[in-house]
Amino acid sequence: MGSATIKQSFATLEQANTAVQALTEAGIAKDALRIWAREDEAGPVSGNFAVGNGATTDSGFNDPARPGYGTTYQGNFDRPVARGTVLLLAAGLDEGQERIARDVLSGMDGTDLSAS
Repeated sequence: MGSATIKQSFATLEQANTAVQALTEAGIAKDALRIWAREDEAGPVSGNFAVGNGATTDSGFNDPARPGYGTTYQGNFDRPVARGTVLLLAAGLDEGQERIARDVLSGMDGTDLSAS
C-alpha cells in the first residue's frame, strides 16, 4: 500500500459521487476513497437562503434585464453561489494509482486541495 493522498473539493455531493465512480472504474479501490459533506443544506450558501439573507435595502439587486428583481426580497434569493462543500479524500495510493487518480480528477469539476 502506498502513501500518497489526494484531496479534492466539490460543490455538490453528486459531483463527488461521480468522481468516486470514475476513480473506481479506473481501478482505484473503493476502500481508499472517502467523501463527506463539510456543510449541510442548513448552511448559508450565498444567495440561496430559505427566508432571505436579511438585506433591508435594494443593495444593487435591481437588474433591468430581470423583471421583478427590483425588490429586496427577490434579490435575496438571486444568484446562488455553490461552494466546495464536499471533500473527497483518496488515501494510501501508490505512485501508479496516484497518477491514475490525478488524471481522472483533472477532468472533474473539483478543486485540488492536495497542495494546501
